[in-house]
Amino acid sequence: MTGRSFLLIAGLAVAFGLGLFVLALEGIVVARVERLGAMGTAAIVSANLALGLALVVLKLLVTH
Repeated sequence: MTGRSFLLIAGLAVAFGLGLFVLALEGIVVARVERLGAMGTAAIVSANLALGLALVVLKLLVTH
């Protein structure tokens, strides 16, 4: 693997990870505003991450 392709893959991994981090953080914020407990927070974060990942998968399927 060349240095350039490694940097591309690393950049994509960082961007993907940051996107998931932001989705999880948004879920936590919503759960706190709604005063949900631990189970509600876990449900909101899980749903937010699942929907975000589903959008990525759908975009990959459509564009490839």
